[in-house]
Amino acid sequence: MLYRCGVTALFGAVALVRSAVAQSDPPLHYYDTAIGKTGTMLKSALQSIIRNHTVLPYTGGTDTWTALKVLDQDPVNSNNVLLIYSGFTVPKSEQFNGSTGTWDREHLWPQSFGIIALNSNSRAKSDLFNIRPINVSVNSSRGNKYYDISTPPFSTRADAPGSSYDNDSWEPRDDEKGTISRSMFYMAVRYDGSDADVPDLELSDTPNANLYRFGKLTSLLAWNREFFPTASERDRNQHIYSDYQHNRNPFVDHPDYAEMVFNGVSPGLAWQHTQFTDAELANPLIGGDSGDPDRDDLKNLIEYTINGDPWKPDNDSIVTATVTSVGSTNNLYITYPHNRNATDLTLSYEVSSNLVTWTAAAATLISATVITSETEEVTVRISSTVSVLFARLRANR
Repeated sequence: MLYRCGVTALFGAVALVRSAVAQSDPPLHYYDTAIGKTGTMLKSALQSIIRNHTVLPYTGGTDTWTALKVLDQDPVNSNNVLLIYSGFTVPKSEQFNGSTGTWDREHLWPQSFGIIALNSNSRAKSDLFNIRPINVSVNSSRGNKYYDISTPPFSTRADAPGSSYDNDSWEPRDDEKGTISRSMFYMAVRYDGSDADVPDLELSDTPNANLYRFGKLTSLLAWNREFFPTASERDRNQHIYSDYQHNRNPFVDHPDYAEMVFNGVSPGLAWQHTQFTDAELANPLIGGDSGDPDRDDLKNLIEYTINGDPWKPDNDSIVTATVTSVGSTNNLYITYPHNRNATDLTLSYEVSSNLVTWTAAAATLISATVITSETEEVTVRISSTVSVLFARLRANR
């Protein structure tokens, strides 16, 4: 019996490429309760997942100073920390003590925008996802400015190269725009008013400290799309989870969650927005469902289905297919990776004996094994009495 398996654009049928679990990846089932949700329901689900974190003292004992010296340690000089807004490296020993020292603790979401509104020592004040080492003078210049593109005439500082600021906003350097955006998304989800010591923190295009609204949301969303999480950002996320707070930043693990939470879009549209620029989305040959920018014969809709990367060719086959026969019945077993978050797709199977005429086929789910937080390995069985059988999987929105 001959067999093939395909997916709108044909899958090969040789060897399944399993997703490797990186050390910085979340536990397999960490985000299970968020799957299939979007908008306010997703925000609520994520808040429930990350809310019960271990709160470090702001000062005293194993506190935020201690953690920053580990989390933001200079990778080429273990005696130093790296500073936000500049990337400069300074000795850990020069922490600010109220009168002397070169670096202090920066609250990315300023304390005056709600963090200490109900309690001067709230749990949000010491949240490590919101604190970074900073030059003392730069800290004064940034103040409580929200994040946005600087509007001329704007100012710059020699001790914060690449950053700029105008009358009411601060634009960080490109290397930090993505990670700062994801930190702000975390704060707006984690602190929703359900804690007695922190009010409901919100992101908006009209920031207002009195209403605990920070921003600028559209700029943060754009930066999240433009600047993907780096290895160092993922490592920092993992260390906060494993060593200190025991919760994660969902937007580092899943940058597409930002569009889903704050714009209420579907998982598929959020995936497109994190993979393609607006110009690329406007070109159906690049960003459309049938686009194939990496030219590996897997269309974008299929890349989304299997949690692939539309910009990196899949040079190896991603499906296994085996055949068993029972009497006159031939059973084709197909195993393929599936994006667990692709809940806005419907999958169907078709068979053919000649690759010309295709008919719908019933597929029996044999197993769905979670192999990473985002991906599961699915095995289905298609049974037929046809001696020469081709099978394909279709994905439809």
